[in-house]
Amino acid sequence: MRVPKVTKWLPVVASLGSIIPHVSAALLQPRDICANVNADLGVLGTIYGAIDACICVSGIADFCQTNSIAASAFAIAGEAATYLALDVLITTGTPVSSCPGSSSPSGRKRSPADLARLEHKCDWGLTKCGLPTGLSYAEALAEAGYGSQEPTRTVNENGKKKKNEHIIAPFNYALVEAYECLDVQTNLESCGGCVAPYTLGLSKGEIESLVPGVDCTAQEGVSDVECLRGACVVKKCRKGWELAPAVGAAAEREGLLQCVPKGKSVEVAARVAQGHSGDLHV
Repeated sequence: MRVPKVTKWLPVVASLGSIIPHVSAALLQPRDICANVNADLGVLGTIYGAIDACICVSGIADFCQTNSIAASAFAIAGEAATYLALDVLITTGTPVSSCPGSSSPSGRKRSPADLARLEHKCDWGLTKCGLPTGLSYAEALAEAGYGSQEPTRTVNENGKKKKNEHIIAPFNYALVEAYECLDVQTNLESCGGCVAPYTLGLSKGEIESLVPGVDCTAQEGVSDVECLRGACVVKKCRKGWELAPAVGAAAEREGLLQCVPKGKSVEVAARVAQGHSGDLHV
């Protein structure tokens, strides 16, 4: 799903001015943050209880396992939303260099090398994709919902509730660390894979093996289309266009359609039947 305008988040972005380092994103390195947190834990509009503890960002996962309030939020609201809420509480809490006398993993500050081994993950069923081109770090933070307890982009354009697609933009990380969690089986603008792949930490072979996604809305002549099971299903064409068999082995196998200029559908169908789908020019 294309990232919407962030006008409504401008106050949030402005309030982050004292938090976001005023340096080039390329110069930002992962670094841990620890803070004394004394505030209510609110996740997606629900208050789960008061948190009074010293926590490090790198220890959020451990905190969710050892703190009953955080564990409740994790079980009900999910991993991504709970981690995000705790990240905000730590960043806006009283900063400390480390949590004194803490033997718990949640209170131990990690080095940049340790942080590099800590992997941020998407919820089950969602795929980690890169951010759309042109999105700034501040906009990524705003889109991620920092400063707000409202979930972002949980309803699609048809009003149907979808999986909790969201942007993860960890504080004090370079923009390249930020990513988007998408359901590529149903996402209209990243269907079947990531249109903008997330390649941080991947080998050349792993990058080459990534399945590219398709922006269904960018297909020529299309006026009504949806993403089903990772494939663009065209239902209607614009004026001057008509439906014809889609090209490619997978498309032919699934019986999918595409839009072609009016009068070309018979020609396209014939060439597809003859196995010339790879060099069609409509």
